[in-house]
Amino acid sequence: MTAMLEVRGVTKSFGGVVAVDHCTFSVAAGSLTGLIGPNGSGKTTLFNVITGYLPSDSGEIRLDGRLIRKPDPTWLYRQGVARTFQNARIFPELTLRENLALAIPAGWRMLLNIAISRADRERIDEALEIFGLSPLADHRAGELSYGQSRLLEFATTLMGRPRLVLLDEPTAGVNPIMIEILENHIRRLHETGVTVLLVEHRLEILMRLCETVIVLDQGALIAEGPPERVRRDPKVLDAYLGA
Repeated sequence: MTAMLEVRGVTKSFGGVVAVDHCTFSVAAGSLTGLIGPNGSGKTTLFNVITGYLPSDSGEIRLDGRLIRKPDPTWLYRQGVARTFQNARIFPELTLRENLALAIPAGWRMLLNIAISRADRERIDEALEIFGLSPLADHRAGELSYGQSRLLEFATTLMGRPRLVLLDEPTAGVNPIMIEILENHIRRLHETGVTVLLVEHRLEILMRLCETVIVLDQGALIAEGPPERVRRDPKVLDAYLGA
Protein backbone atom coordinates (compact mmCIF):
# COMPACT_ATOMS: atom_id res chain seq x y z
CA MET A 1 0.00 0.00 0.00
CA THR A 2 1.15 3.55 -0.73
CA ALA A 3 2.32 5.53 2.31
CA MET A 4 0.24 8.61 3.06
CA LEU A 5 2.39 9.69 6.02
CA GLU A 6 6.11 9.04 6.41
CA VAL A 7 8.16 9.85 9.49
CA ARG A 8 11.89 9.60 8.85
CA GLY A 9 14.48 9.87 11.61
CA VAL A 10 12.48 12.40 13.63
CA THR A 11 14.11 13.54 16.87
CA LYS A 12 12.84 15.99 19.48
CA SER A 13 14.56 16.91 22.76
CA PHE A 14 13.63 19.18 25.64
CA GLY A 15 16.84 20.28 27.27
CA GLY A 16 18.75 17.09 27.97
CA VAL A 17 15.68 14.85 27.70
CA VAL A 18 15.17 13.07 24.37
CA ALA A 19 11.39 12.77 23.94
CA VAL A 20 11.47 11.35 20.40
CA ASP A 21 14.58 9.46 19.32
CA HIS A 22 15.19 9.01 15.56
CA CYS A 23 11.70 7.63 14.86
CA THR A 24 11.04 6.17 11.43
CA PHE A 25 7.76 4.62 10.29
CA SER A 26 5.04 5.04 7.68
CA VAL A 27 1.25 5.02 7.69
CA ALA A 28 -0.32 3.42 4.64
CA ALA A 29 -3.11 5.23 2.84
CA GLY A 30 -6.47 3.86 3.93
CA SER A 31 -5.06 2.10 6.99
CA LEU A 32 -6.00 2.23 10.66
CA THR A 33 -2.64 2.31 12.44
CA GLY A 34 -2.07 2.36 16.18
CA LEU A 35 0.71 4.12 18.08
CA ILE A 36 1.23 2.86 21.59
CA GLY A 37 3.72 2.99 24.44
CA PRO A 38 3.99 3.52 28.19
CA ASN A 39 3.49 6.95 29.72
CA GLY A 40 6.31 9.27 28.73
CA SER A 41 7.24 7.24 25.66
CA GLY A 42 6.90 10.25 23.33
CA LYS A 43 3.59 9.53 21.62
CA THR A 44 1.99 12.95 22.04
CA THR A 45 5.27 14.76 21.38
CA LEU A 46 5.56 12.87 18.11
CA PHE A 47 1.96 13.81 17.22
CA ASN A 48 2.76 17.45 17.95
CA VAL A 49 5.80 17.32 15.68
CA ILE A 50 3.89 15.64 12.85
CA THR A 51 1.07 18.20 13.01
CA GLY A 52 3.27 21.27 13.36
CA TYR A 53 2.62 22.16 17.00
CA LEU A 54 6.28 21.51 17.81
CA PRO A 55 9.36 21.81 15.56
CA SER A 56 11.55 18.72 15.25
CA ASP A 57 15.27 18.86 15.97
CA SER A 58 15.99 16.63 12.98
CA GLY A 59 14.31 14.25 10.56
CA GLU A 60 11.62 14.51 7.91
CA ILE A 61 7.84 14.42 7.65
CA ARG A 62 6.33 13.50 4.28
CA LEU A 63 2.70 13.62 3.20
CA ASP A 64 1.86 11.68 0.05
CA GLY A 65 5.60 11.50 -0.61
CA ARG A 66 5.97 15.28 -0.42
CA LEU A 67 8.49 16.68 2.06
CA ILE A 68 6.84 19.03 4.56
CA ARG A 69 9.71 21.32 5.48
CA LYS A 70 7.95 23.23 8.24
CA PRO A 71 4.70 21.49 9.25
CA ASP A 72 2.02 24.07 10.01
CA PRO A 73 -1.32 23.08 11.61
CA THR A 74 -3.45 25.39 9.45
CA TRP A 75 -1.77 24.40 6.20
CA LEU A 76 -1.99 20.71 7.08
CA TYR A 77 -5.70 21.07 7.89
CA ARG A 78 -6.24 22.50 4.42
CA GLN A 79 -4.39 19.49 3.01
CA GLY A 80 -6.83 17.15 4.75
CA VAL A 81 -4.92 16.39 7.96
CA ALA A 82 -6.97 16.73 11.16
CA ARG A 83 -6.29 15.75 14.76
CA THR A 84 -7.69 15.58 18.26
CA PHE A 85 -5.89 16.25 21.54
CA GLN A 86 -5.54 14.46 24.87
CA ASN A 87 -7.76 17.15 26.40
CA ALA A 88 -10.66 18.00 24.11
CA ARG A 89 -10.19 21.38 22.44
CA ILE A 90 -13.57 23.00 21.98
CA PHE A 91 -14.97 26.51 22.40
CA PRO A 92 -17.00 26.26 25.65
CA GLU A 93 -18.84 29.56 25.19
CA LEU A 94 -20.09 28.62 21.72
CA THR A 95 -22.91 26.23 20.94
CA LEU A 96 -22.21 22.81 19.51
CA ARG A 97 -23.50 23.99 16.15
CA GLU A 98 -21.15 26.99 16.24
CA ASN A 99 -18.17 24.79 17.17
CA LEU A 100 -18.79 22.65 14.11
CA ALA A 101 -19.29 25.69 11.89
CA LEU A 102 -15.90 27.07 12.91
CA ALA A 103 -14.26 23.76 11.97
CA ILE A 104 -15.39 24.14 8.36
CA PRO A 105 -12.48 25.61 6.34
CA ALA A 106 -14.47 28.80 5.72
CA GLY A 107 -15.90 28.82 9.24
CA TRP A 108 -14.42 32.27 9.85
CA ARG A 109 -17.41 33.59 7.86
CA MET A 110 -19.57 32.86 10.89
CA LEU A 111 -17.47 35.23 13.02
CA LEU A 112 -18.27 38.01 10.57
CA ASN A 113 -21.98 37.20 10.69
CA ILE A 114 -21.83 35.95 7.12
CA ALA A 115 -24.30 33.13 6.62
CA ILE A 116 -22.78 29.74 5.91
CA SER A 117 -24.14 27.76 3.00
CA ARG A 118 -27.12 25.46 3.18
CA ALA A 119 -24.85 22.54 2.33
CA ASP A 120 -22.62 23.35 5.30
CA ARG A 121 -25.62 23.65 7.60
CA GLU A 122 -26.72 20.21 6.43
CA ARG A 123 -23.24 18.82 7.10
CA ILE A 124 -23.34 20.24 10.63
CA ASP A 125 -26.75 18.71 11.30
CA GLU A 126 -25.56 15.37 9.88
CA ALA A 127 -22.46 15.35 12.11
CA LEU A 128 -24.55 16.17 15.18
CA GLU A 129 -26.90 13.32 14.30
CA ILE A 130 -24.08 10.82 13.70
CA PHE A 131 -22.49 11.58 17.07
CA GLY A 132 -25.79 11.61 18.94
CA LEU A 133 -25.50 15.30 19.79
CA SER A 134 -28.52 16.68 17.94
CA PRO A 135 -30.59 17.33 21.10
CA LEU A 136 -27.75 19.53 22.38
CA ALA A 137 -27.07 21.39 19.13
CA ASP A 138 -27.90 24.84 20.51
CA HIS A 139 -26.44 24.29 23.98
CA ARG A 140 -23.12 25.81 24.99
CA ALA A 141 -20.28 23.33 24.58
CA GLY A 142 -19.18 24.13 28.14
CA GLU A 143 -22.32 22.37 29.39
CA LEU A 144 -21.28 19.01 27.95
CA SER A 145 -20.03 16.09 29.97
CA TYR A 146 -16.41 15.06 29.44
CA GLY A 147 -17.43 12.19 27.17
CA GLN A 148 -19.73 14.42 25.12
CA SER A 149 -16.87 16.91 24.73
CA ARG A 150 -14.75 14.12 23.25
CA LEU A 151 -17.53 13.35 20.79
CA LEU A 152 -17.86 17.01 19.81
CA GLU A 153 -14.12 17.34 19.20
CA PHE A 154 -14.18 14.14 17.14
CA ALA A 155 -17.08 15.56 15.11
CA THR A 156 -15.17 18.80 14.43
CA THR A 157 -12.32 16.83 12.80
CA LEU A 158 -14.73 15.65 10.11
CA MET A 159 -15.90 19.09 9.05
CA GLY A 160 -12.79 19.69 6.93
CA ARG A 161 -13.35 16.41 5.02
CA PRO A 162 -9.98 15.00 6.14
CA ARG A 163 -7.96 12.32 4.40
CA LEU A 164 -5.82 11.64 7.46
CA VAL A 165 -7.00 11.90 11.08
CA LEU A 166 -4.68 11.64 14.08
CA LEU A 167 -6.50 10.75 17.28
CA ASP A 168 -4.63 11.38 20.52
CA GLU A 169 -5.98 9.04 23.22
CA PRO A 170 -9.66 9.63 22.38
CA THR A 171 -10.84 7.16 25.05
CA ALA A 172 -8.77 8.58 27.92
CA GLY A 173 -10.86 9.34 31.00
CA VAL A 174 -14.20 8.13 29.62
CA ASN A 175 -16.43 5.35 30.90
CA PRO A 176 -16.72 1.90 29.25
CA ILE A 177 -19.94 2.79 27.43
CA MET A 178 -18.35 5.88 25.91
CA ILE A 179 -15.26 3.86 24.96
CA GLU A 180 -17.49 1.54 22.94
CA ILE A 181 -19.22 4.51 21.29
CA LEU A 182 -15.88 6.09 20.36
CA GLU A 183 -14.55 2.79 19.01
CA ASN A 184 -17.59 2.51 16.75
CA HIS A 185 -17.03 6.05 15.45
CA ILE A 186 -13.38 5.27 14.72
CA ARG A 187 -14.40 2.16 12.78
CA ARG A 188 -17.05 4.12 10.87
CA LEU A 189 -14.54 6.84 10.00
CA HIS A 190 -12.04 4.28 8.72
CA GLU A 191 -14.72 2.52 6.68
CA THR A 192 -15.32 5.75 4.75
CA GLY A 193 -11.74 5.53 3.45
CA VAL A 194 -10.09 7.97 5.86
CA THR A 195 -6.59 7.04 7.02
CA VAL A 196 -6.37 6.96 10.82
CA LEU A 197 -3.37 7.12 13.15
CA LEU A 198 -4.53 6.36 16.68
CA VAL A 199 -2.55 6.98 19.87
CA GLU A 200 -3.80 4.84 22.73
CA HIS A 201 -2.48 3.60 26.05
CA ARG A 202 -4.93 0.68 26.14
CA LEU A 203 -3.38 -2.16 24.17
CA GLU A 204 -6.67 -4.06 24.01
CA ILE A 205 -8.36 -1.23 22.09
CA LEU A 206 -5.64 -1.19 19.45
CA MET A 207 -5.84 -4.98 19.17
CA ARG A 208 -9.51 -4.66 18.30
CA LEU A 209 -9.22 -1.72 15.93
CA CYS A 210 -5.86 -1.61 14.18
CA GLU A 211 -4.23 -3.43 11.30
CA THR A 212 -0.74 -2.25 12.25
CA VAL A 213 0.63 -1.24 15.63
CA ILE A 214 3.74 0.89 16.23
CA VAL A 215 5.30 0.80 19.70
CA LEU A 216 7.46 3.52 21.26
CA ASP A 217 9.55 3.28 24.40
CA GLN A 218 11.60 6.17 25.74
CA GLY A 219 11.07 7.99 22.46
CA ALA A 220 12.38 5.20 20.23
CA LEU A 221 10.48 2.77 18.01
CA ILE A 222 10.87 -0.75 19.40
CA ALA A 223 8.28 -2.74 17.45
CA GLU A 224 5.98 -2.47 14.44
CA GLY A 225 3.62 -4.92 12.79
CA PRO A 226 0.28 -6.73 13.09
CA PRO A 227 -1.30 -6.54 16.55
CA GLU A 228 -0.85 -10.21 17.44
CA ARG A 229 2.83 -10.17 16.54
CA VAL A 230 3.39 -6.97 18.50
CA ARG A 231 1.56 -8.42 21.50
CA ARG A 232 4.09 -11.28 21.64
CA ASP A 233 7.20 -9.16 21.07
CA PRO A 234 9.54 -9.55 24.09
CA LYS A 235 10.58 -5.88 23.90
CA VAL A 236 6.95 -4.80 24.07
CA LEU A 237 6.22 -7.16 26.96
CA ASP A 238 9.20 -5.78 28.82
CA ALA A 239 8.67 -2.07 28.09
CA TYR A 240 4.90 -1.76 27.95
CA LEU A 241 3.48 -4.59 30.03
CA GLY A 242 6.29 -4.67 32.55
CA ALA A 243 6.91 -8.38 32.09
